[in-house]
Amino acid sequence: MRLWLAEAAEKPTLARSYAAYMAELCPGDATTDDPYFERYWQEPSARFPYRFGNDAPQGFAFVRIPQEPDLDFEMAEFCVDPVHRQQGLGVAILPLLFARHPGRWEVSVLMSNGAGLAFWPKALRKAAVQDLRMKEDDIARDYRFTAH
Repeated sequence: MRLWLAEAAEKPTLARSYAAYMAELCPGDATTDDPYFERYWQEPSARFPYRFGNDAPQGFAFVRIPQEPDLDFEMAEFCVDPVHRQQGLGVAILPLLFARHPGRWEVSVLMSNGAGLAFWPKALRKAAVQDLRMKEDDIARDYRFTAH
């Protein structure tokens, strides 16, 4: 399993993966121009577009430094490509990602994202995060924790 920062040459392929992911998360939302995607190349010291996989890209993780004083990092987006799901890739990559960015994290999952709601508690336990706290409202479930 390998984790790397996406380079500019990977941007078109990653944009297609990101668009498919957003269409899956928000069906019926016709937004095709997402300004947040572009910021990952405009703010390289605060936003980190990762790809991960074995021999080729099999998913992505967008990490950002939030403006909240009690957080160091936020998982803005996390996706294992649909054809590679249920193989343990997401669980396997988290320790590598957290090792690159140790500190206080937040992961938010939309309440409409059943797969994400099932994935994150298991994945965070396996990644051995500390001080795990969870809160939720009608829109999202937020996990806050410390990763080393």
